[in-house]
Amino acid sequence: MALSNTDLLSVSEAKKASLDHWRNGVRLECSGGCTIQELVQQTVRARFDLAEEMRRQGHLVWTLTPPIYRLAVNRFYYALYHATRSLVYYTYGGDDHQEHKVVPIHIPSDFPDSQNWQNNLKDARTLRNEVDYNPYPNTDVNWQSAATTMAGRTDVFVPLVRTYLQTKGCTNL
Repeated sequence: MALSNTDLLSVSEAKKASLDHWRNGVRLECSGGCTIQELVQQTVRARFDLAEEMRRQGHLVWTLTPPIYRLAVNRFYYALYHATRSLVYYTYGGDDHQEHKVVPIHIPSDFPDSQNWQNNLKDARTLRNEVDYNPYPNTDVNWQSAATTMAGRTDVFVPLVRTYLQTKGCTNL
């Protein structure tokens, strides 16, 4: 297959860093036996599976006798975070927005109720910071309401992310 003049011009004007990136992409495709897009989908699946695992752990510690509510809040937050990160990675086309305070801002505008979910993620991060860093309240039962709220949000959001990604062409979820 012959390259167009536009493609040849692009190569002739490419900086070393660009050429190195292109070479690495070719290497990944050749050694992995799949396209970059397939590798992206594998990455989305791995991150989404991590979100599901965090959700499972959250439910596990939430339903223990006695429940460990602080830890449940933490695990539910990370389920939300990793689901959001898979969503943003796929829709943006890279992992440019993985920071905890940044990733919610990049939930796509066509995601169902995106503004509300951005706020929910910000609130969840605040709660996670409180349970992880604040010694008070020091009795776990004081975190029951927060854990219950987080469980409900996680149980809605994670499946919603799966459905959304599938509609956007992510075929391996």
